[in-house]
Amino acid sequence: PPPEPPPPEPTAPRYAPKRFNVVFILIDTLRPDHLGLYGYERATSPNLDAWAKDAVVFDDVWAQAPNTPRSMPSIFTGRYPSRIQWVERYANYGSLKPENESIFEVFQAGGWRTEVVSAHWYFERAGGIKDGVDLWDNQGFTTIKESNTQTIAHELTPRAVARIEALSAGEQPFFLLVHYFEPHGRYMNQPSATVFGKELVDKYDSEISYVDKHLAPLFAALDKPGVKEKTTVVITADHGEAFKEHGLYFHGRTVYHEELRVPLAVRVPGVAPRRVPDLTGLIDLLPSLAEHVGLKAARAQGRSFLPALKGDALPARTLFGEQLPYPNYQTHMVGVVRSDGLRVVRNVTDNVTEVFDLKADPKEKTNLLGADPAAAEDLRQALDRFLDADPG
Repeated sequence: PPPEPPPPEPTAPRYAPKRFNVVFILIDTLRPDHLGLYGYERATSPNLDAWAKDAVVFDDVWAQAPNTPRSMPSIFTGRYPSRIQWVERYANYGSLKPENESIFEVFQAGGWRTEVVSAHWYFERAGGIKDGVDLWDNQGFTTIKESNTQTIAHELTPRAVARIEALSAGEQPFFLLVHYFEPHGRYMNQPSATVFGKELVDKYDSEISYVDKHLAPLFAALDKPGVKEKTTVVITADHGEAFKEHGLYFHGRTVYHEELRVPLAVRVPGVAPRRVPDLTGLIDLLPSLAEHVGLKAARAQGRSFLPALKGDALPARTLFGEQLPYPNYQTHMVGVVRSDGLRVVRNVTDNVTEVFDLKADPKEKTNLLGADPAAAEDLRQALDRFLDADPG
């Protein structure tokens, strides 16, 4: 009989990069705890829930900013908002300097075709955001006010499906970002959405159900033979949404959990579904996706979560989130969370610091500094160092 093949070298990496296509679905303002796959009791997301059964789902994911103009550049560059090169940092819709390296530029330089399907005014206003994109289809946007009130998912999905079909027919690998603006406010009474009630939170859930309905044809396109086996799919959000958990509605005001926690599900061909409990940030997406296909993102501040796709635990870490002042809202807040569930939130403007134990107090209601002035001293010092290193 022929000799048995030798065992693999023990130093061989557990994760072998492949030139997969990447479809990155970014759903605006989507809280994880309002989705069935994260235990929500309302049927807001049946299509997403079913799709996620075939994916790696991350359970402890934090955005680095509570609003789109800070979070999206952070996602795209893999850097904290205060560490991005801004043309003008103190602006409602800041533009990016050319020296930033975005996820589009990394993939484009590696030989991928880079495209985006969206429909929002922000992408026309924020200079530099389109660097590295071969084709950005942002048709349907008008003014900021109209962008925030128009209903677009039913038009966006067919456009995204058409691009997936066209790109999949070619030989070149592709990176496609699809941005759904719903469930961002204003919450509209979508005719095809599930009605949950009349309160703001009910209308928010209806918006989620509307997006979920229009994800179904997108998932069908991604499941077709010739597409599914060579395409990695990522679904996440840029930030969450507040419903007076800390006195405010909507987002872009604080760094509490309701504004920063987001869903993250990743489906990779050949990788078994599982849950990942380890602390993860949206700044991890660029280094992870780059490494996933054999590219490098040297300037990203996040870390790769690829070991988690194979079932390995990710090392303990600290992760920051920032509410940088802008003309529409002047308060400066910074938060830090650690893998053990300890969290520090500081209102820099008012010089107020809070410490929370997320394992015992996930809603961030009890400030531990009241009973123990020395609580989380090392983590508070880490926050001090982060602020001291802010280039301003």
